[in-house]
Amino acid sequence: MVIVDAEERLRGIITNYDVMDYFRRRAEDMMLVEDIETMVRDLILYAFSDGAGGADKGKLEAAIKAIDSQRETLHKQFKKGLAHYLQNAGLSESKLNPSVAAQSFAIMAPEHEAKAFRAANPCGVYRVVVQQGPLGEDLSAHLWPER
Repeated sequence: MVIVDAEERLRGIITNYDVMDYFRRRAEDMMLVEDIETMVRDLILYAFSDGAGGADKGKLEAAIKAIDSQRETLHKQFKKGLAHYLQNAGLSESKLNPSVAAQSFAIMAPEHEAKAFRAANPCGVYRVVVQQGPLGEDLSAHLWPER
């Protein structure tokens, strides 16, 4: 393939070798990223091992569930919405009953099982490692002290 500019001057030639080299490098980069992800996942599984060579699924699921902040954020928004409703419906003297609010939230957004660790995305894996270290401590302060 010949590359020319707007004035029809030759700018370069792309050969089959150039194309194959580009895609080979790109594939190698993607395989390297996959290898790194696999290694990090294996290290996390090792950190959450049960001592008998397997993963302590209870600790791992607890760590995954603890980083699932989406549900907690949704629950806070739900309570704010209920309080707003009570105030604007002329029921500002009524207090929000936490037990009834929790039951209503459970109906609106039923609790789900923790995602399988192998299905977690790289961001989720990062959060398991950093925000829920194998001993339950938040490691981000150690990794980024200026935070």
